[in-house]
Amino acid sequence: MPIYEFRCPRCGKKMERLFLSPRKYEEKEAPNCPICGTKMNKIPSLVAKAINAPTDAGDEENWKRVHSYELEAKRYLKEGKRVAASRTYEEAAKRTEETGSDFSRVAKRKFLTKAREVWPSS
Repeated sequence: MPIYEFRCPRCGKKMERLFLSPRKYEEKEAPNCPICGTKMNKIPSLVAKAINAPTDAGDEENWKRVHSYELEAKRYLKEGKRVAASRTYEEAAKRTEETGSDFSRVAKRKFLTKAREVWPSS
């Protein structure tokens, strides 16, 4: 089940959409922006290869913890708590190092970028 990311060319709003299969995405048009109504553009997504998947229970637990930080940051954003969201993304970036996988460097960069997008002074 692929998750595609979209960005509005007019206002810059980003969002993700889960599709049941790549074919379902191809059958539908890109979504309209929930803020301004403009048709959104699909943007490249961060992709993990199967070889970078967790190899043991401890590794999987670390990635679950990282994902929980990401979900918490998104919740803070919805509540308008930008500073808390930024700090939570930074914590997620720190926790990626604990996973010890090749993918951790890419994930860390993603979370630090999000932290600065949310609150530029962090």
